[in-house]
Amino acid sequence: MTREQQKKFKEIRTALPKILQSVSKEYGFKKKDYMVWSKKQEMIFTLFVFERVLDGRCYIDITIQFKPFWVDNLLWDILQMPENKNQPVSLRCIGAFSVNGCVLYKETIELVDWSIDELTDCTDSAMKKFAVIIDETQSEDFKVQADTNPYHSDIREVLMLVHNREYDVAIEYAKNMPDDCFVNKGLGSRTAVIQYCEKQKNI
Repeated sequence: MTREQQKKFKEIRTALPKILQSVSKEYGFKKKDYMVWSKKQEMIFTLFVFERVLDGRCYIDITIQFKPFWVDNLLWDILQMPENKNQPVSLRCIGAFSVNGCVLYKETIELVDWSIDELTDCTDSAMKKFAVIIDETQSEDFKVQADTNPYHSDIREVLMLVHNREYDVAIEYAKNMPDDCFVNKGLGSRTAVIQYCEKQKNI
């Protein structure tokens, strides 16, 4: 980056959280750092907006994710943390024991002039898209097989199997997971899934 680009990028990086805070309030959404979130019925929606520079150009990356409440509820049951269900809804977005949602929308927008006006327009556009997606999305749209989000993909897949009562398949899937996505008091998510499924099979 040139010195002028460095200066503008610093301004963009400083302004983005403030713009997100301002615009999210207009739509009635909640904000935490670079994440905006909202609840509809028994679903959580998250909007991530990040700035970056690549090959001398400035970009804004927009990602919208969602998940039904049952995803975290089931994880907490499996990890023997049912009390989390009674915590504030924000725990499902920023908690250490919360599952990343499925990606519904991704877009990258170039800020041609590296300006705050462009950033503001981009952020407002992202909020409008977020509002539309929230309005149109139903719980049944949570389809892990078609998901493009690699983060927590294994735990989403195995939770879907358990949710669908495919316990034997879930057990085999858990055995082949490369690592534990979560560990609670020494209980790893792979072992926890297997134990939970075995118990459910005997009920």
